[in-house]
Amino acid sequence: MIQNYLLILGIRFGLVAVSLFISLTFGLYFYLAGFLTGLILPIFFRKDTSRVPISFAHLVERMTLLVIITFGEMIMGGIAKYFTMSRFSFQSILFFLIVLSLFWFYYEEFYVDIDHDNPHTTGMRLIYLHYVIFLSLTMITAALSFLTEEGVNSLFMVLFLFIALGLYYFSIVLHNTYNKATRHLSDRFLLRVLTAYGIAFALSLVFAANHLFVMLITALMTGFLAYLFYQMGET
Repeated sequence: MIQNYLLILGIRFGLVAVSLFISLTFGLYFYLAGFLTGLILPIFFRKDTSRVPISFAHLVERMTLLVIITFGEMIMGGIAKYFTMSRFSFQSILFFLIVLSLFWFYYEEFYVDIDHDNPHTTGMRLIYLHYVIFLSLTMITAALSFLTEEGVNSLFMVLFLFIALGLYYFSIVLHNTYNKATRHLSDRFLLRVLTAYGIAFALSLVFAANHLFVMLITALMTGFLAYLFYQMGET
C-alpha cells in the first residue's frame, strides 16, 4: 500500500513541478492534473487500503480539526470585517448566527452522533465528503460576503449560496453510515431538513433583491436545522 501512495505522490509532484517551469496557460492544466491525481487515484487502491487497519477516531479528529480551522478562516477572512465600529450592523449579527449554526450542525454529527470506535471502515467516505465540506464552507463565505456588496447579481448570489448550503448539509448527512446505532438519521428527520431548506431557498429566490431578508432567512434556516439536529439527540 505504501508503494501505491508513493507512486501517487510521485505523479502528483511531477505534474506540479512541470507546471512551475512552463507558461501559466499550460501550467495551470498540469497543476490541476496533479491535484486531481492526488484526489482520484486513491479510490483505485481501496482494496489495498481495506487490508490495513486505521484508527477511525484519530481520522475523525484530524478531519474535525481541519474543519475548525476552516471555520476560523471563515470568521477571520469573511465576517470579522463586519464587526468593526464603522461596519457593525444587524447584518453582522446575522453573519455570526449563520456561522454559529453551521458549526452547531457539524458538531452534532461529528462530536455526538458518529461512532468513533469503528474498526470496519477505511474512512475513505469520510475523507472525500470532507473535501465537499471544505469547498462548501469556502463558497458560503464568498456568497455571504458578496451579499453585502453593491451591484452584484442577486439571483446568482442566492443560487450560489444555497448550492453551497445544500452541499454542506448533504455531505454531513451522508456520514450517517458512521453513526452510532441509536443515532441513525430517520427519514422523518431528513424530510424535515429538506423541507426547511426548500422553503428557505424558495423565499430567498423570490426576495433575492433584498439581501438583508435573504440573510435573515438563511440565519433562521441554519439555526432551525441545527436545533432540529440537537433535538433529535434529546428524544
